[in-house]
Amino acid sequence: MPLFGPPNIDKLAADRNISGLIDALTYRKDRFIRQAAARVLGQIKDTKAVQPLISALQDDSGRVRKAAIDALGQIGDDRAVHALAAIVRLDDKQSRDAAADILVRFGHAAVMPLVEALGHDNQYVIRAAASALARIGDPRAVPHLMNCLDHAAPHVRRDVAEALGTLADPRAVEPLIARLSDEHYGTRQAAARALGEIGDPRAVDPVITLLKDPVDSVVRAAAEALEHLEDPRAVPGLIDALKHEDKYVRQAAAEALGVLGDTGAVEPLIENLRHPDKYVRVAAAGSLGNLGDPRAVEALTAAQMDPDEAVRLAAGYALNKLRHAAV
Repeated sequence: MPLFGPPNIDKLAADRNISGLIDALTYRKDRFIRQAAARVLGQIKDTKAVQPLISALQDDSGRVRKAAIDALGQIGDDRAVHALAAIVRLDDKQSRDAAADILVRFGHAAVMPLVEALGHDNQYVIRAAASALARIGDPRAVPHLMNCLDHAAPHVRRDVAEALGTLADPRAVEPLIARLSDEHYGTRQAAARALGEIGDPRAVDPVITLLKDPVDSVVRAAAEALEHLEDPRAVPGLIDALKHEDKYVRQAAAEALGVLGDTGAVEPLIENLRHPDKYVRVAAAGSLGNLGDPRAVEALTAAQMDPDEAVRLAAGYALNKLRHAAV
């Protein structure tokens, strides 16, 4: 490094001068130089830079901290895990989210440090840790996430339910069923979707009751979950949902009924071929094709004259399925 003037990052990078770049990390006169040095050290991926980059996580510039976080992720040395987990626990959204994203790359090594963050008193820290644990996909996180389902903050309960759905571990079924009666609609919605992703039959009856929820988005989530659960007990409730005033609920119910395969849904689905919303009509046509009942032929033939191209195509595909079934 020259005795006078700022470090020349381009020259240091061209020479792969690791020690000079490490020195530039502490150049107090210009945060842009520190940021550039961190970025280049990440590109070079020399493990000698790990400890200096960990020290740079305490820089007073958010841009420098972010560059150091990214660089540690590029190098991928496990020595950085605990330091990055400490950043997740800070009240600094940009650094926290960046560190959580990088910890996902470390995989299993990051699980227990992130689990420790679930015990933090800041709800945003817990939510960032829960999201990262879901993306890592390690089952060791499941019991710790389940403990957070009773958290006082509703958005924590919601995000934790989503994380448990991603992990799809049957151990979470009963706690998630309990959240179907949560006072926060977002948590009920997330719990329903999570139960659908897990696919455990214990969830069928509790999710069916959610089809009567006063919040439209919750009813839609219940219908989508029942599509994944694929249990015939859901058919009557889903047929009732085909009369719901919300078009998205009708669409989800129609799609679910096409998967469940009960021909008792044929007439209600035919009625929805005349719904004002084209996506409801598309879903109804697709499900009628899946059910394969010849009672739908006349209505699907008429739907081929629908003003919307997507509906016409869906009706055509459905009729082709019916013809193959007849053959």
